[in-house]
Amino acid sequence: MSDKETLLLTTIFQYPHTLGRMQEKGLAPIGFSAPQNRYLYQAMALCSRINEQTGCFYIDDIWEAMPTEGKTLWTNPATLMNYLMLGNPNQELAIFEVAPLMESVKREALEKALSVALDASRSGGDTAGTIALVERALNDSRGSTIPLPQSLKAGMQELAQAQMQEAVRVPLKTGLPHLDATLNELAGGELIVIGARPSVGKTSLVTQILVEAAKAGTPTLFYTGEMLVQAINRRILSQQAKVSWEHTIAPDKILDERIRSRVYTTMERLQALPVHNHAFHNRDIKQLCADAKRFVHIHKVKIICFDYLQLIDGTKESRSQGRYAEVSEISTALKQLATETGTVVIALAQFNRSSEQRTDKKPTMSDFRDSGKIEQDMDMGWLMSRPDLGSSTVLFQVAKNRNGKTGEFNLDFRGEHFWFERSRDVEAIPSQESPRPRSRYNREEY
Repeated sequence: MSDKETLLLTTIFQYPHTLGRMQEKGLAPIGFSAPQNRYLYQAMALCSRINEQTGCFYIDDIWEAMPTEGKTLWTNPATLMNYLMLGNPNQELAIFEVAPLMESVKREALEKALSVALDASRSGGDTAGTIALVERALNDSRGSTIPLPQSLKAGMQELAQAQMQEAVRVPLKTGLPHLDATLNELAGGELIVIGARPSVGKTSLVTQILVEAAKAGTPTLFYTGEMLVQAINRRILSQQAKVSWEHTIAPDKILDERIRSRVYTTMERLQALPVHNHAFHNRDIKQLCADAKRFVHIHKVKIICFDYLQLIDGTKESRSQGRYAEVSEISTALKQLATETGTVVIALAQFNRSSEQRTDKKPTMSDFRDSGKIEQDMDMGWLMSRPDLGSSTVLFQVAKNRNGKTGEFNLDFRGEHFWFERSRDVEAIPSQESPRPRSRYNREEY
C-alpha cells in the first residue's frame, strides 16, 4: 500500500477532526489507489457523520459501515485494527499531502484522455466521436468520475498547463561563462549531483550559484548537514561582499570604513533575496523531502540543494539493508522530489579515494562513494577536482548531461572569500552534445 495513503488513513483514525480539513482540501475516495483503502476511507467518512457528537472512531463501527467488498479485502476487524494502529500519523503533513495527491489523480486521468484523443485524431475520427471517447476515458478506472473540465478543449489546455508547470525552465546564471554557456538553463524535474573530494570547494560553488539565481528572482532552498546555518550565512556574506571570513564575524569592529560599509550594504541586499538556508541534522530522507515540499508550496522554491548526500539518513528499512541500499534510497528519493515538485534538485556528494590514486587526479563518474545508483538517478553530473593542491585552479567537468552538452574547464577559487571565477590561464575544452531524448508531448512528434 502507498505510504501516503497509510499516512492519511491512520491520521484520520487517530485524529478524527482532520477528516474535515482534508475534505476541504479536496480529498475524495478516488484519491486512494488501493481498493481496500478506498472502502476504508468511505466507511470512516460515513462513521464521522454518524458519530459527529462523540468525535471518535470505533473499529466495530467502521467494520459495520464497510460494504461486503471491503470486508473481503480486509479479512477481519483485527487486520483493520493493526493497520490503523501501527501507522505513524502526522496531522500537518497528512493535510499538506492531500492537494498533491488529488492533483496527481486528476493529471493521470487527463493524460489518459489526451492519449485517447491523440489516437482518435490519428485515425481520422470526427470531433464528436473524439469528445465522446475522451469523456469515457475521464471516467477513472478507480470507479468514480473525477470532476474534470467539461470540454475536450478545456481538458487539453489544463493538461498543457500542467505539463508546462512540471517542466518549468529555471534560468541559471552563475557568473562563470563556461558553465553558463554549457548549460544555458536548467529544467525543473532534474537532479544534479556535484561530486568532489573534501575541501575542493563544492559548498562554496553551490552557494554562489544559489545566490546568483536568487538575484534573478528564483527562490532557493539550501539544506546543510555539515555546517551551522550561521556559518553558511557568513560564507555567503563573504562571497558577495568580497571580504574575508573574519570581517563577517563582527562587522561593527571593522576598522576600515569602506569595508565596513560594503559589509552592511551587502547584508541588507542579501536579506531581501529569496534564499532559505536550513540544517537537516537528525532527519531522514522522508522527513527532508516532506519539509522541502512544504517550502515549495509556501515559498515557491525552484532550486533545492542538499549538502551533502552521504550525510542524509535513509529510512529505518534501508539502513537495516546496508549502506549501499541506504544511499540508493536517498538518491532515488531526491530524483522523485525533483519530478514531483518540478524543481531543480542539487545534491553534493563525496568521492571515494580512487581519483587520488590516479596520476592526473582526475575523477570519474564511478568515484561516487557508497552507491552506483547515484550515477543512474542523476540528470547531470558535475565533477570537481584540484590536481595541484597548492594551486587555486579547480578542474570542473560536466561529465553527464542527459539533455545537453558536456565538457570541462578550469576555475580559479578565491579562498579568502569563497568565490569561483573563470580561469585566465586555460580555455575550456570543447564540449560534446549529448543526445536529447524525445518528449511524448513534443508537437513535432505528432
